[in-house]
Amino acid sequence: QAGTSASAETGDPEHVHAINEAQTGDGTSTTFYLADYPEDDTVAAYLAGIRVDVTQTLDQIVFASAPANFASIRFDYLAEQT
Repeated sequence: QAGTSASAETGDPEHVHAINEAQTGDGTSTTFYLADYPEDDTVAAYLAGIRVDVTQTLDQIVFASAPANFASIRFDYLAEQT
């Protein structure tokens, strides 16, 4: 379920801002994994362009219900730079 992501410098050498990390819904999965480990409370999730609430545990993101098949999912977050 991994997608593509773009990153931008934050001015902080220890962090990078992951922008528009893309994934796609399959109609059954509620759990998605990010490409990097986000800082706590920095994940913004968008389903078909609309911001939605999710639960975050490390790099695991959980939606309350499964995004529809082929639904566009995007994540923005602040991650530790490795």
